[in-house]
Amino acid sequence: MEVPLKSYDTYRLDINCKFLGIPSRLLMESAGLQVANFVDEVIVKSRGKDLKNVVIICGLGNNGGDGFVAARHLASRGYNVTVVLLGEPENIRSSDARENWTILSNMLLSIRQLTIKDTTQLKLLEEVLSQAEIVIDAILGVGLKGPIKGFYSEVVKLINSIKRSKGYTVVSIDVPSGLDVDSGKALGPVVKADYTVTLHQVKYGLSREIAGNVKVVSIGIPKEAELICGPGDLIYFKEFLWYRRDWSHKGNYGRLLIIGGSRYYSGAPALAALSALSTGVDLVVIACPSTIANTVRAYSPNIIVYPLEGEIIGRSHLKQLIEYSRKFNAVIVGPGIGLDEETLEAIHEYIFNVGSSKPLIIDADALKALGKYGIPKGEIKAILTPHEGEFRILFGGDKLDTNLKARSNLVKSKALEYGVIIVLKGHVDIISDGVNVKFNITGNPGMTVGGTGDVLTGCIGAFLSYKPQLLFESTVAGTFLTGFSGNLAYNDLGYSLTAVDVIKYIPKAITIIREKYYS
Repeated sequence: MEVPLKSYDTYRLDINCKFLGIPSRLLMESAGLQVANFVDEVIVKSRGKDLKNVVIICGLGNNGGDGFVAARHLASRGYNVTVVLLGEPENIRSSDARENWTILSNMLLSIRQLTIKDTTQLKLLEEVLSQAEIVIDAILGVGLKGPIKGFYSEVVKLINSIKRSKGYTVVSIDVPSGLDVDSGKALGPVVKADYTVTLHQVKYGLSREIAGNVKVVSIGIPKEAELICGPGDLIYFKEFLWYRRDWSHKGNYGRLLIIGGSRYYSGAPALAALSALSTGVDLVVIACPSTIANTVRAYSPNIIVYPLEGEIIGRSHLKQLIEYSRKFNAVIVGPGIGLDEETLEAIHEYIFNVGSSKPLIIDADALKALGKYGIPKGEIKAILTPHEGEFRILFGGDKLDTNLKARSNLVKSKALEYGVIIVLKGHVDIISDGVNVKFNITGNPGMTVGGTGDVLTGCIGAFLSYKPQLLFESTVAGTFLTGFSGNLAYNDLGYSLTAVDVIKYIPKAITIIREKYYS
């Protein structure tokens, strides 16, 4: 059974469609056509009645745009169509809806257009509704938060009251206006629909009492809009990336600890830290062996270093690391820790002790610690980021099938078995929490260069430190953004790109995504 969609789910799909090359105006056209078909075939022809007078009441958003398209199609089939716009035409919010309003403005012979701007004109709306046989509600869609208010509230009450006396049929587009799909409730007045033509997938709160008979219609959103990692998957992090509160302070947007480094490797934890900072986290601290602490500090003055006595991380540091972890929202474990036996034992014990209460991203040689000493099944909040070789160290087995379906089924089964989230890195990255599966198609062969895995870990860590409860969503967002940044670097640098170059392109990627997909 499909899970009912909430507002963010719907927006995520719309944005991912744009990423896949499907323009929003095409979805609006499909939505309006499906509504017109429903009115024509289900309500009119199936009843065998000559119902011709259709009133479509439209708001200023995309729900209203769907209504404009439905009006055009119904008028072309001979219906007497009146479109009532609630507000000034110049205030129509989207370019797609404005375009379809302009089309209606040119249909002088077949569509009657009215604009009602405030409650002083409700008498005119009452007259129009009294002549209606079918009323299409295209006022508000899934974007409503809280109760419907003001002028729109009075319009909804009028639709319901005249319906009781005149008996016209009410069809809502997507959701009845007044329904808050995030709470699944009508928190104020709501259109009492006889039918709701909901788009793509059922929405949360479409009870029979409010929505009447619900018909789910396809508007051409492909499965890939749900299955791929896309810009829409950043929607849970809009405030983090683009719209921060004025009175924010240090730590509001994440505190991330990185445990890594050894006598052999100082660059890996630094790359993860710089990636997280470029993504937007407020504070990053690296806990690393004291012998490389100054080297790590030298990468950037933005990195804070907690030195651990010695050349490697060992059991003597466990108490210290566990204490440090309490100050942070999320922890990355593994970049550059090396393969010393003492280190692997200590890291495994750390994961076992901290992972039940603190979300962890486990990468690089920390994965080998899990492979050697075991993954605590269902006992840790963890994101594992293996490439194929590390996946086989963790779970055994032969060379993995390159068939995406077989590969994803394996990742999903292991994620479910161990109660973790897995990112299997490859030409197409596969992400699963044991229930959901996502495919990341961003990235390029130039990113086989050393260090890009640390960049990925840091990027995921930034999102996770902002919303520690969203492990799966953070993983998807970080994986997409890293690959998108890598593609920008490749476009300019080709196969000469380095991990540092990918980091440098993260801010540019964030800006491009906002301007191209969220404007």
